[in-house]
Amino acid sequence: MSQRYPLIALLVFPLLVAPLTRANTGGLDQSFEPFLGDGSANTLLQNPGGVDTRLAQGVTVGRSGTLTCVEVFVAREHAAPGDLVLEIQAVDGAAVPTGAVLASATVGAQDVPTSLSWVAFDLSADALAVGPGETYAIVLRAEEAAAPEIPWYRWCGESGADATYPGGATRSRLTGNPWVLLDRDSGFRTYVDTGVPVDSATWGGIKRLFADR
Repeated sequence: MSQRYPLIALLVFPLLVAPLTRANTGGLDQSFEPFLGDGSANTLLQNPGGVDTRLAQGVTVGRSGTLTCVEVFVAREHAAPGDLVLEIQAVDGAAVPTGAVLASATVGAQDVPTSLSWVAFDLSADALAVGPGETYAIVLRAEEAAAPEIPWYRWCGESGADATYPGGATRSRLTGNPWVLLDRDSGFRTYVDTGVPVDSATWGGIKRLFADR
């Protein structure tokens, strides 16, 4: 290699040993961070005897890419509840979840702490493409546990003037009933892999820099 190109080599060598597409893996897109220790707006998900309360938080997408992960601020309230299921659902024109599941993941009950914590759900396998301005709902539900256990979880949020997320709100739904809008936002973080492609023309130019001279 010519000695005239040491700096260029240092800059572009990582591209030569990497795939053609280099990704910004799971950058933070949207979030609502509750005040730690504030129990006034905590809500319960429970599933006694097949009748459950489901919670949904509306989200408006801020960046284009693939939704890779969602974190929720939750705690396990029972010694051995059913597993916690997170679904990304489509919403209608009024931002109400439609039941159409776009992506989902499950976290085992014993992997959810008994104190409020950020719990991550890996959605990368579903490869859900999202774009700015699109809306969806993060829906949480608890799997039914073996009797006599009753799955109880808390999803911490804020209500009233402290519910400041502008892109959606929390809704609650009891089995057999419609979704009810709450004056609340629940703690969440969404991560989107934007992907940074290296096009063929750029790649060809990089390779030519390292041709025999």
